[in-house]
Amino acid sequence: MNVVVMRPWTSEEIEILQRNYGKLPVRILVDSLPGRTISSITNKAFKLGFKSALTNADNFLTKPIPNTDNVEELWDSIYRMQKAQLNMENVVEYPDIDLDIDEPIAVSFLADAHIGALSCKYEELRERVGMIGETKNHYFFSVGDTIDNYLPSKHPQGMFRQLVSPKLQRQLVEDLFVPIGHKCLGTLKGCHDDWSEDADNMDYNTLLSRRMKCPNLGYGTTVYLTVGDVMYRISLRHKFRFNSSFNLTHTVKRMREQLGDFDIGCVAHHHQAVIEQAQMGDGLGRIFIRPGSFKGADSFAKKIGFKDTGAFVPTVILMPDERRMIPFLHLEDAVTVLSALT
Repeated sequence: MNVVVMRPWTSEEIEILQRNYGKLPVRILVDSLPGRTISSITNKAFKLGFKSALTNADNFLTKPIPNTDNVEELWDSIYRMQKAQLNMENVVEYPDIDLDIDEPIAVSFLADAHIGALSCKYEELRERVGMIGETKNHYFFSVGDTIDNYLPSKHPQGMFRQLVSPKLQRQLVEDLFVPIGHKCLGTLKGCHDDWSEDADNMDYNTLLSRRMKCPNLGYGTTVYLTVGDVMYRISLRHKFRFNSSFNLTHTVKRMREQLGDFDIGCVAHHHQAVIEQAQMGDGLGRIFIRPGSFKGADSFAKKIGFKDTGAFVPTVILMPDERRMIPFLHLEDAVTVLSALT
């Protein structure tokens, strides 16, 4: 049988124990007391009257608290990062656009092209965009959903009704719109455009506006357009509340009440084209527009009873010397009248 002989504690060891126990973790005291175990140290300390010791975990509490005096530097960094990111979005709120011209102009509202969709009316779309590009004093707004943009992460079933991938859709949009970018008064972000941002934080409307060198109007705003001596207020949104199947311009009129007065108001998204001119309480007319769509009647539209969406580009002729607006549902009619006036 092995007999364990307990080595008595020396006065020097007891002094080390008394001086450090409770101040240093026991595992560190082991190094200062060669031949002594953690158990023997704690037992001896208990006999000497010490009631507690620092464990290994308690050692972290002995470390100094980190200096937080530089928290202001962190806040400053956040401010700078926030400002830099917002500036990169290049969204223009309430832009002033001054066309130094003494002739009438036409402003078209083109929305919901849905390039890439199997049902898109590509020939009509290219023909009408070509008209805008070729007609003198003719400008336009792109009011969202230029691409169909169904993605695996957003409504993936829609991908079965697309001709080309979202990447090729964007290339086709640039091929169609960039050559007439100098005529674009602003681009808006539609819900289909937004799906790219949801998937991988890519804001396609920001990229498109940069390629076209025109204002990025984000989700919508009011543009103050001066033609000659007259300033026209044009409010645009891709989507807005208060839609009605009985009164197609109802949402545009409610937008005027909710967001402020305008001369021309436009809300896209619902694929039914209409343009309405109404006299308001101040004796001046207002124009309310829903641009329609080039997507045609896809399977979803047919399922809920639609036969077609046409291929409309509502257009308004604006006079430079008096507040006078002439609305057209058909782009071709506006081009005919504008050509006669100029």
